Amino acid sequence: MIPLIGYGDRLSGRPGDTIEFKVSSISAEPFSVALYRSISADPNPAGPGIIERRVHSAMDGDYPSRQQSTHSGSYAIADEDLSVTANGFSLHATIWPTQPIKGEQAILSCGDIILLIDDNGAISGRAGKLHVAVPKPLKTRTWYKVWLTYDADEGTLTTGHEPLKRDHGAQSTIEASNLVLNGRPVIGALDDDGMRAHFNGKIEAPAIKDGAGSVLAEWDFARDFSSIHIHDNG
Repeated sequence: MIPLIGYGDRLSGRPGDTIEFKVSSISAEPFSVALYRSISADPNPAGPGIIERRVHSAMDGDYPSRQQSTHSGSYAIADEDLSVTANGFSLHATIWPTQPIKGEQAILSCGDIILLIDDNGAISGRAGKLHVAVPKPLKTRTWYKVWLTYDADEGTLTTGHEPLKRDHGAQSTIEASNLVLNGRPVIGALDDDGMRAHFNGKIEAPAIKDGAGSVLAEWDFARDFSSIHIHDNG
């Protein structure tokens, strides 16, 4: 871990522009800020070496240290919460994992209902303290349909995968009751005190349905794909 690290939010500016500096420090003591003009940035001993000149500025001074965590990876988060209380629910997606054994990776979640790849590289589902997992790990760079289904009438929670090409799928089922889907859907990561457990690979057609199979949310990545927004057709 680097004890003191920072960056400017833009690489250049003109008079009157604002540049913000983002700093993370694990020290208990304040850190000092000063502005320097770089005359020579070449550390080569055969040259003039590093030459800098102090330039007094409004940002000079000491600032309190605080650690700013970095959560690398892409994800999508819905604008609104989703709630399902009757007849059960299901989470679906089509995935192409590139590193299934890299550790826990979230595919689609809503509150504490999570469809994910577990530490064994297998499709798993969580619902609160309940956990169900397929015993067969996923293959790398293979397209799968994956799901997590709660059947309220049968009292079961099931997760599984099915390769799109000819191969054998697998699923596992445990007993479950009184499960409620409630929260803000997140695709490709877990919203757990900051985004973590990012998915490695490709995700297509993530969807959430109620117990009758009616679509509640179904995200279409092909629409407006050059933006950072995705459309819900549900």
